Amino acid sequence: MPYIESERRKVYDPAINLIVDEMLIADDDDQVKGELNYCIYKIILKYMGMRGHKYFRLQDFIFGVLGACQNELARRLLNPYEEKKIMDNGDVK
Repeated sequence: MPYIESERRKVYDPAINLIVDEMLIADDDDQVKGELNYCIYKIILKYMGMRGHKYFRLQDFIFGVLGACQNELARRLLNPYEEKKIMDNGDVK
């Protein structure tokens, strides 16, 4: 995952916080998943509309950005969770 400079984070964090605050209003995980999907889709769609729909851009977003995000979430959140559960419950042999 590309770690952007702290000054650039300050640009995006208020909007991200606003989106997450809205998602926390809903207690339904399925609703939140749909809303997060919508937000990500709309950001990419808007960017593509302004920059032009090019195959290489779509590939970069789908297989590059979204794929890297998926890998980072697994590495930083899912894998430690799984390791904790192995410690709690024992490994599967």
